[in-house]
Amino acid sequence: MNRPTPTVGITTFGLCFGSENNDRFWLPHHYVDQVIRAGGLPILLPPAPDYPLAALVATLDGLILTGGGDVEPARYDAPCHAATVYIDPARDAFEFALTRQCIERDIPVFAICRGMQVFNVALGGTLCQHLEQPEDLSLCDTPHRDHPRGPIAHTVAIDEDSHLYTHVGRAHLSVMSNHHQCVDHLGEGLRVCARADDGVIEAVESVNGLRAIAIQWHPELGGEDAAIQARLFDAFLGMCAEPARRQRSQT
Repeated sequence: MNRPTPTVGITTFGLCFGSENNDRFWLPHHYVDQVIRAGGLPILLPPAPDYPLAALVATLDGLILTGGGDVEPARYDAPCHAATVYIDPARDAFEFALTRQCIERDIPVFAICRGMQVFNVALGGTLCQHLEQPEDLSLCDTPHRDHPRGPIAHTVAIDEDSHLYTHVGRAHLSVMSNHHQCVDHLGEGLRVCARADDGVIEAVESVNGLRAIAIQWHPELGGEDAAIQARLFDAFLGMCAEPARRQRSQT
């Protein structure tokens, strides 16, 4: 018997960075490409807070929280830093409600870049709103400083006693990052499982059994270790497959 195809919701952008063309929803194609390659059915989710969320979530076997602009600091009870930009309240409202419903229903979540920050804040954590460029650039190779203008390759160190290590099979990974914010205080039930060479948190995972992959870098962009990072999408689709099988068997 053929295995049912997992349905994966992918959040989209409602704000075009640095542009006045904010009359459309959009998403880099790499997310969709990886879901299809890994055997999933991608469903794009525009940031519409008035969705009947319960009905929407009932159609999903997994959720990918994508990259994008900064989370509104009021979400974690902080004043807005001068460097915090591209806040999209409609997207925040939608994604936080969606994330909490998926957590409550044990629907797997793959949280990428901004997505990891949303995931952390949804569980009660906070964010560092701006990472300053170090005076001595020779001290680290990490690019997440002062609003990077594009993805830059750097290395992350992965805890060998982690689910993330099980997924990729490597203690060090060359990744592509594009962020100026990061996780500060951890959300409830989370632990750090990867860091950049300057100590910035690059991945977290649940200690309470939540089925989630939460990383600060962009695995969909690949880079030097593209084939290894593709395993993260494979692992995520594996999480989605079992509930998809149960759901389809009941229809």
